[in-house]
Amino acid sequence: MKNTKAFYYLFFVVLIGICQACGSMKSDIKQWLSLHEDFIVLAEKTIADMRIDSVEAVKLNEIQVNISGEANRIREQYAGDEEKKLEALSIMRELHSETVFDRYNEALRRLYDCEGYELLQ
Repeated sequence: MKNTKAFYYLFFVVLIGICQACGSMKSDIKQWLSLHEDFIVLAEKTIADMRIDSVEAVKLNEIQVNISGEANRIREQYAGDEEKKLEALSIMRELHSETVFDRYNEALRRLYDCEGYELLQ
């Protein structure tokens, strides 16, 4: 009886660990996509008047740095693990990342039509 309880306890601990690892990757990707969304929202506000002021430029540049930093962190964390890379791609599809990236790229393109685009890095 003790062995059965120990087995189920160990199984439960391992299962929780696996679930947390999966959730961690998904939350990492959600955070990264959320940064893109933050950039899009700010860019759309900036594009409305077709002018980028220094405050907006600082905020947009800061978000860009955070996007790059988060991407590098995720890439390094799962480097060399093809199974994790495939899992990440699956999660990104599930979270409709293509739509986010399309909107992000469109916002970037439109920002460069604004006065003051040279303030962007």
